[in-house]
Amino acid sequence: MVSSLQASIYAYSQNIPFASIHQAKAEYYFLDRALGSHLVRDDHGLVAMLAVL
Repeated sequence: MVSSLQASIYAYSQNIPFASIHQAKAEYYFLDRALGSHLVRDDHGLVAMLAVL
């Protein structure tokens, strides 16, 4: 679970499973790379992402 774009990029580049707290800049970055499913917007999204990870 990360809360910064830089930490998300690092985890992705190292093949580390991650979930990123929603931020506009992270959303733009991940949607551009078809990784929008890694963004968590609320507690329900977090629970669902933890099951996937």
